[in-house]
Amino acid sequence: MSNRKYQKMVCDITELKAHNGKKVYLEIIKDLATSQILTWSIGQHPNLQFALKPLQQLLKQLPSTGY
Repeated sequence: MSNRKYQKMVCDITELKAHNGKKVYLEIIKDLATSQILTWSIGQHPNLQFALKPLQQLLKQLPSTGY
C-alpha cells in the first residue's frame, strides 16, 4: 500500500442503467494513499475518448511530486 499521495492511483469504469433504461458509464480515478476520488467522468459510450478524459483532467491538476 502507498502512503504518499499521487504515488499509486487506480481507475475503474462501471456500467450503470439510467432512469430511461439506457446504459451510462462512470469512470473514476482514485488515489490509493488517501482513498480520494481525484477525477471522474460520465459518458454514454465506453470508448477510448471516454477512457482518456479523466486521465487528461488528472494530468492537468497533478502537482510536481519529485517521484
